[in-house]
Amino acid sequence: MIRVLVVDDSPILRRVLSEALREAPDIEVVATAINGKFGVAKAKSLKPDVITMDVEMPQMNGLEALEAIMSEAPTPVVMVSSLTTRGAVKTIEALERGAVDYVAKPTGDPRRVASISEELIAKVRAAAGARVRRRPLGGHAEPDACRAAEAPASPSEGRKREFSGEVDLIAIGASTGGVTALHEMFASLPDSLPPIVITQHMPPTFTKSFADRLNDVSRPAVCEARDDMLLEAGHAYVAPGDRHMTVVGHAGHLRVRLNDGEKVSGHRPSVDALFNSIDTRLAPRTLGVILTGMGADGAKG
Repeated sequence: MIRVLVVDDSPILRRVLSEALREAPDIEVVATAINGKFGVAKAKSLKPDVITMDVEMPQMNGLEALEAIMSEAPTPVVMVSSLTTRGAVKTIEALERGAVDYVAKPTGDPRRVASISEELIAKVRAAAGARVRRRPLGGHAEPDACRAAEAPASPSEGRKREFSGEVDLIAIGASTGGVTALHEMFASLPDSLPPIVITQHMPPTFTKSFADRLNDVSRPAVCEARDDMLLEAGHAYVAPGDRHMTVVGHAGHLRVRLNDGEKVSGHRPSVDALFNSIDTRLAPRTLGVILTGMGADGAKG
């Protein structure tokens, strides 16, 4: 049985999230908390398997509570966030600080939780199997504009080396856990790389914030992709939320194509849509990378 603590300042959302989770036979809601302060206390005393955490709360918000939990009682945390630009920035920051995943709050009437019920249960189940590590208390700087980082905070050997592989394009797919994995990966990449295209499962308001934050730690310049962008060496392009990103053209003159087609492998953007679009005759030296995730998107591509 997966024991879950629900932390949210809204009585309605505490109730509907708890009811949604109780629909799963393998999940038990052991307690709820009205803010981050009580959430931290209950996390330490009850030792749940997973915590769902609201972002915006009085007294102690979700980010502050997350930091305290990861420092004092490391537990897999799934953030519950609004689909706003502010909510996106805070959620990306939470993922960088140790949260394993997030779900978007139901739009409109918060009691319409059926729209996220299946996703919530799936992500709580996935989070229960996540391995989290203790993190010291500490803040993160806000991201700069979308440009390559001028210098790493602490250069690693990986960043000092020049890329010597003969590759035309690097294509990366990620889902659950991908934000942290990509953040760690890009913090150690050199700038002497071919173009990089990234499909990370995220809603529309999140991908711009994610690209900006990734860019802040990366030598390659990282931006949210726009239609017909020319793919340049030393640059990385993140698929915008709710749009498929594909690649057209040939080695040395590859471009981004965005479309609003049907979901592929259950997702839009889809990793399979990206991978399947890359013509190995036109870009024969393409490196495909699948990072940690949930589901099979990317397996066919």
